[in-house]
Amino acid sequence: MFLYKAFLIALLLVIAPAVLGSLLTDFKRKGDGSLTALYVKGWLVMMAVFQLFAIPLIFTRADFTTLVHAWTVVIVLLSVILLVRNRKEYYKIWKQYRYGRRETVWPYIFAIELIIVLTMAMVLLQHVDDDDAFYVGTAVTTLQTDSMYEYDAYTGDVYGAFPARYVLSPFPVFVALIAKLTMLHPTIIAHTVLPVFLIPLAFMVYGLIGRELFGENKKAVGFFLLALLALNLWGNFSVYTSSSFLLFRIWQGKAVLASILLPLVIYSAGCLLNEKGRGQDWLMALALALSSCMVSSMGIFLMPLSLGAYALVYLVTRRKAYVIGRVLSCCTPCIIYGLIYIFAL
Repeated sequence: MFLYKAFLIALLLVIAPAVLGSLLTDFKRKGDGSLTALYVKGWLVMMAVFQLFAIPLIFTRADFTTLVHAWTVVIVLLSVILLVRNRKEYYKIWKQYRYGRRETVWPYIFAIELIIVLTMAMVLLQHVDDDDAFYVGTAVTTLQTDSMYEYDAYTGDVYGAFPARYVLSPFPVFVALIAKLTMLHPTIIAHTVLPVFLIPLAFMVYGLIGRELFGENKKAVGFFLLALLALNLWGNFSVYTSSSFLLFRIWQGKAVLASILLPLVIYSAGCLLNEKGRGQDWLMALALALSSCMVSSMGIFLMPLSLGAYALVYLVTRRKAYVIGRVLSCCTPCIIYGLIYIFAL
């Protein structure tokens, strides 16, 4: 049974993202088809698809099982289609990693080793966070009652109305979905399983940013990651620092927003606002907007502000008016959810 559950986790949180990432990838562009980029983009696809299904089903009072079935069917179909369509590209990637020449760049390798050690420390050691009373409690309540935001996670009482701060950002329901598909308790998913994938995912995002800054210079990217590791290792001087969010509460939606999605805006905006930006870049920014809304209600406002600030700098420095239309189109989900939050909740 243990091996079967481990296989389900690997299938859902390793293989599926690596395949789904090809939906947002231009394999002809150098660096876009790396396993790191594919994996990061695959998580965006999974969260964006979840948000598209979750909000309508929550507001129509559908049961949780319906959401699980709908999301699973779409993800499986997308994965099969993308794997078949891009099989040659995946074969090339496999050959590159299997037979290609590997450079031994010690800062890069040392950074990867430290990320593994840091992740294992966070998984094996215990940390209690008071906010788990709601976030993990909501995931457990969702799974046990087969409903979404109908019962108060603190008391078990029926909600008189949807909780406005949380209903548009159903990340705890996503945790419950992973728990249901892997047949594990939501607390185990939150404290043990998700950190194994989300902490390295955050550093993968930082690696993509480093590659944008330093190109294919792995030594420079390695030193960049080492610097970020040092900042995070000694950054727990307050519960509000980015280090605390990344290392001690990454299973909470607001931590995913702060540690993964908002930094990813830097990489996404660089691709989207480039003069050679392509359809996949627009889809990636759109998926990033949906994912930001899904993990935290603050993402509804912070994601457009972050992307808009980047676009403003680009507009002033490059004097390209098309960036306004691109940013507005990608922020459409945030605008829609923002209007729902203001006028309907």
